[in-house]
Amino acid sequence: MRSNGKKIFLFNSGEEEFLLYKIYPTVGENLDYINQNSLKNIEFLFRKLDQNSWKFCNKGFFNFKKYIPKIVENLG
Repeated sequence: MRSNGKKIFLFNSGEEEFLLYKIYPTVGENLDYINQNSLKNIEFLFRKLDQNSWKFCNKGFFNFKKYIPKIVENLG
């Protein structure tokens, strides 16, 4: 299937191999499904905001909120 000259990727199409780009699902059902089914054809995209924030996410929101000014400063 094609749209505007670009492929629309279908799971279980059986027609060809493909690489799917997706925003990284940090937690929850989506990440669990990917890990449990060993899906190898997914390339994750990471937002700069997420990468800068994750290192401060280890002790809950009230600890995290202390670092919000530092995170915002690093975005520039």
